[in-house]
Amino acid sequence: MSPLSIFWHRRDLRLDDNHGLFRALQGDVPVLPLFILDRNILDDLEDRDDARVTFIHQELERLQAEYRAAGGDLRVEYGFPLEVWEKLLNTLPIKAVYTNRDYEPYARERDAGVEKLLAKHDIPLHTFKDQVVFEYDEVLKDDGSPYTIFTPYSRKWKALLEETGIPSYPSQALLGNLSKVLDLNNLPSLDSIGFATSPLQFPSSEVPQGLIKNYGATRDFPTIQGTSRLGIHFRFGTISIREKAHKARDLSETYLNELIWRDFYAMILAHFPHVVGRPFKKAYENIEWRNDPAEFQAWREGRTGYPIVDAGMREARRHGLHAQPRAHGRRQLPDQAFAHRLAMGRGLVCPQAPRLRPGQQQRRLAVGGGMRHGCGALFPGVQPDGAAGEIRSGAEVYKEMGTGVWHGQVPRPNCGAQNGQGKVFDHI
Repeated sequence: MSPLSIFWHRRDLRLDDNHGLFRALQGDVPVLPLFILDRNILDDLEDRDDARVTFIHQELERLQAEYRAAGGDLRVEYGFPLEVWEKLLNTLPIKAVYTNRDYEPYARERDAGVEKLLAKHDIPLHTFKDQVVFEYDEVLKDDGSPYTIFTPYSRKWKALLEETGIPSYPSQALLGNLSKVLDLNNLPSLDSIGFATSPLQFPSSEVPQGLIKNYGATRDFPTIQGTSRLGIHFRFGTISIREKAHKARDLSETYLNELIWRDFYAMILAHFPHVVGRPFKKAYENIEWRNDPAEFQAWREGRTGYPIVDAGMREARRHGLHAQPRAHGRRQLPDQAFAHRLAMGRGLVCPQAPRLRPGQQQRRLAVGGGMRHGCGALFPGVQPDGAAGEIRSGAEVYKEMGTGVWHGQVPRPNCGAQNGQGKVFDHI
């Protein structure tokens, strides 16, 4: 059997504008694409119908069909990565391995182990930037330290983009260099790896250009499908971040900012890996959370009695995502700002008001007493209705609350804060 290279798919389930695949296909030997259903991840999942596993499986079916249509194949293995690579090294004449970089702590540990194993066989592991526009070490403060605040980070990010532009990697044009040795084994079924198909319907990877163009004007209205719902596609790389960033530059700076948030959080994760399991700020580790399993389950099922919270959670249970914006600044709804802080335990709505200690806040919320702005405007707490009722979509409940923007019971504040910045992280 002639030598070949392997391109290892992970969070890049696409043929087009795939940096690592492009570099592999430029090589002098045929390329065999590979995906590993990683038991280190799958064995830890509690839900056997986990929607992420179903999504990945569906995308692997699509990707394998596309490779076969191009005269190649996608090899899919199920197991622990090091054991899978041991098997491949014993059965295939591998000359080089190509892959796109991943920045999560487990992924970095996994890749270091695989690189060490390959090195024992004198096989290089070539890695490339693909899932972000700028990596964690490309946008730094002038002193070389990482940013911890988004706004200055975004300014430098945009300045760097003006200098470098956005490259593209036409990998789909090089598919003639795929290995012609077909695996012919079907993709392992979900059942064979211990999972069942999720009932959720996943959003399309195609978004109307008009939605992105009007994103800044529509994203804050829960009754309007004004967000892209591309989060899961960005997460698993079924679409190109570079392509979307290029289009966003021309269509919507607001949407471009949302893509910058992705790079920002990837940078935070790389420089501060403790955020995987602990708060970013050590002081927050001492917050005493009320741990009531029944209350937590009610929140998960959309049965808290707070309409804006329940609407978002019910929609999330039905569709896997929801239209409710997260409250983070000056333009958000008071009800949603209240709901976000109810869920997150983050204190009052208005930055001019004094913060409450966790116990004080819980008591205030428990009695439905509302929250007072520092300027004196009172936001009445939405009184629990005490009944779950029929599970409806979030949009239906939002419409019941009035225009979907300002709840009829809630006055506009007269301070400059006006409920928050209004970040919508539909890509997280």
